[in-house]
Amino acid sequence: MIAHRAGNDPRLIAGAIAAGADLIEADVWRYRSRLEIRHVKTMGPVPLLWDRWELHPGWRPRFQLAALLGHIPVDQRLFLDFKGKNLDLGPEIVTTIRNLQPERRIIVCGRTWSQLDRLADEPGVCVFYSVGSDEELAGIWERIRPMPHPAVSINRRYLTPDLMRRFKESGTTVVSWAINTLDDAKRFHEMGVDGFTSDNLELIQRVTQLRERAFDDPPPSTPVR
Repeated sequence: MIAHRAGNDPRLIAGAIAAGADLIEADVWRYRSRLEIRHVKTMGPVPLLWDRWELHPGWRPRFQLAALLGHIPVDQRLFLDFKGKNLDLGPEIVTTIRNLQPERRIIVCGRTWSQLDRLADEPGVCVFYSVGSDEELAGIWERIRPMPHPAVSINRRYLTPDLMRRFKESGTTVVSWAINTLDDAKRFHEMGVDGFTSDNLELIQRVTQLRERAFDDPPPSTPVR
């Protein structure tokens, strides 16, 4: 279970860890030589950050990767979602993590595949190619074919039994976003999806505590930690 965007805000990290999230997702941008943790985008010369219906002041200090690592135990895995187009993002993330937490396993994803390609031969880095459009779905097979351990993070709207069968035949690990109900998690688990990105901490806690039994019908009671 992946806690969606929980790494973007220091106030959310403790809750995701307490829920037992297997991975904590954080969005990473390279901006003015900084590795910034945020989902919102810059507005060029305008000192504001935005995303859909949100506006945030851009002049405040911004959360950065080094600070995120300071909030996360080295054995708590991160799922770093690459943002923007900068091709130096991946190598700089790897360098930063290896300098500060050399024992950390590095797990990354993103929809700008050329960023991920920079890490294709990097030892100890697990790459998930993200699929969120028809074009990306059509192109993913060529991308993952040469990978020794292919992995994708895919929007739930594309998941079908036939697609999952094809992924499994190619030995591909599949995680999907965003799965926020037990019914959806059960349905996609039965299709063969390996993991879920979720905003629902109660769902994360249930699945991480019970694992396969979380999808029993009727489901067992969630044990108290």
